[in-house]
Order: sequence, then structure tokens, then C-alpha cells
Amino acid sequence: MKKSLLKYEDMLSYETIVENYKEICKNTKHKNKIIKYDLFHSANTISLYNELSKKIYKHSKYNIFLIREPKYRIVMSEGIKDKIVNHLVSNTFLKPALYPKLIEENVATRVGKGTNEAIKLCKKYFIRLMNKYEKFYVLKFDISKYFYNIDHNILKENMRKIFIDDDIYNILCTIIDATNATYINREIDRCIESEKKRLLSIGTKEALLRLKELDRIPRYTDNKGLGIGSLSSQIFAVYYLSSLDHYIKEQLHFKEYIRFMDDGIIFCENKERLKEAKILIDKFIKSIKLELNNKTEIYNSISGFEFVGYRFFKRNNRLIIRIKNQTKKRMKRKFKILSKHDEEKLIRVKASYNGFLKYCTVKSLQKKNF
Repeated sequence: MKKSLLKYEDMLSYETIVENYKEICKNTKHKNKIIKYDLFHSANTISLYNELSKKIYKHSKYNIFLIREPKYRIVMSEGIKDKIVNHLVSNTFLKPALYPKLIEENVATRVGKGTNEAIKLCKKYFIRLMNKYEKFYVLKFDISKYFYNIDHNILKENMRKIFIDDDIYNILCTIIDATNATYINREIDRCIESEKKRLLSIGTKEALLRLKELDRIPRYTDNKGLGIGSLSSQIFAVYYLSSLDHYIKEQLHFKEYIRFMDDGIIFCENKERLKEAKILIDKFIKSIKLELNNKTEIYNSISGFEFVGYRFFKRNNRLIIRIKNQTKKRMKRKFKILSKHDEEKLIRVKASYNGFLKYCTVKSLQKKNF
């Protein structure tokens, strides 16, 4: 594995800290944090510079809260100081060192990738095989509770192989190990119990059904998992399965392969070959202390498969793309709530969903009023 020649000192400048802080300001929705930091901007920036230069930086507590839509998920928000460090480390070290090691078909997070690229590749591979074969197959695999199960020791071993500089490695370990703090699971429990009380007080059938969603939210265990929501966590998560990507492409020799974070799909005309691949991928996944979940399955092009929020299938020798039924239900639920409480936000949300619907090949679906 090629070593990185980057040095810890590469991020140690007042100008670099300010530059990354400006990037955070653009992307931070809750501006109170920014206002508080700016009250003593110079003092805060100098203090952070001193912590980093003296190598005494410690990660502060996360602000943990629950997001309700489109589905329940935990978000772990960092304070401004930790956000700046996270961006410094990500932009100065992680992106330059890790991104060149990723295959092009690993499409999550990076600039120029994302859902657009996932759909573009999916359409390309689907049509390529559809033009050659009457029916083909897709192995779709999904990692069980991916962000919560990324193994700290394996991730740190990989970082040690890449970064020669001890100080870079040490600050990466500080960020990775931040989820080992005991307060995190207590805060997650508090958020879940509070939401359960709210749902029970509403008492509708829909509210009671959502209680089951809350029971599926995972907890953290020692030396497992990444903080949900930070830039470094996204990069680590994109990279952690990079060895699997290379294994599928270079050793199993599948050309038509796409991965979007913890979801992967492999196209092939030979179902038996995909069955063998499923066994080998399962074994590989276990070697890095992860597990495939029960969504992992082999589908055919006629019945179709789901990927990045859409359903792809063949009909009358054409590729058809529709949104998932589950996504429709979430859209309806969100529109119903916003129509009662926030008409202005409803307009923005509908505009956002129009962008989501533009990939659908059934035109009437795009015009449908949800």
C-alpha cells in the first residue's frame, strides 16, 4: 500500500484553520453555534491552533439528537471546534491520501459522484446487459448497521499503513475513538424514550406503528462505529470497504459493479456465478468484522431490484425506473404533516422531491400529486 508523505504541520496555520471554518459556516444550518464562536473568533482560533500545535487536542462531547424524516436516525453534531478539526483532518489528510485509492464505481460522498452517478452507472450496466441477454441477474448486498459496526482497530491499522507521520495517525485515532464515550448510548436512549412518549401521546395508528422503527435504532459498542454526521466519518465509511471493491473488481472479475456506501450491486448474466460470489463476499465481509444483512439477495432483471431509492426493472424490452413504494409512503406522510404546519416548507420540499422524481421513466408518476 502506497504511503502518504503528508505531514501533521501541513494543517498548522491560522489561515488554514480560518479557511476550513468558512467552509463550515456555509454548511451549518443552526447559526447559533457560529454566532457564539464569532463573539471571540480570534481568541477561539488561536486557542485551537495552540491545542493542535501542542498536540493536546481532545474531542468534546457530541450533541446527540433524533431525526424523524424520512425515517428515524440518530445524528451526532459536533461543536464548532471539533467541526474545524474534523474538516482540517479530512481536507488536509484524508481526501488527498484516501480518495486516489478508491475505484470509480464507489460513488458515495465525493464531488462529482453521489446519487446522480449511481443512477447513471446503473442505467448503463442495465441497458448493456439487457441488449445482450433476454434475462440477467443482479446481486444486491447490504451491510448490517454499517456505521455502527465499522471496527476501530481495523480502520486504525489501515490508517497506520497509509500515514507515516505519527501525529497524523494519533489525531485520526482521537477522532475514530470518540464514539467509545459512555455518555453516547445514554443520550441515544434519552432521545428514543422522549420520542416514544411523544408518539404514545399522539396515539394514532400511524404514530404507534412508528414505535417499531425506534426499536431498530442501534447502540454503540466499544471500538465499533463512527460518529453519524461528520465529514471524516463519511470519508472513513467510503474507504473502509475499499478493499472489498478491489476484491470484487480485480479478483472476482466483475465489470458491472457499483457501491453506494453500504449498498452494492453486481450485474451478471450467470446466476450461478453470482451465488458463488455471494458466498465469497460474505466471507470477505466477515474478515473485516462486518455482516451482510437479510436484504442481500439475487434478483432478475424482469422482477427488478431496488437501489439508491429507486426500483429498476425490465418491461417490454425497456428499462423502467420507479421510486420505491416505501419512498412514496414517506413522501405522502411528510406532505401531510407539512400541509398542516408549514406551507412554506412544503413548497421547498415538493421542489426537492421533483428533482428526485426526474429519474423516473414513467412520466405520469412525476406529475402525480402526492
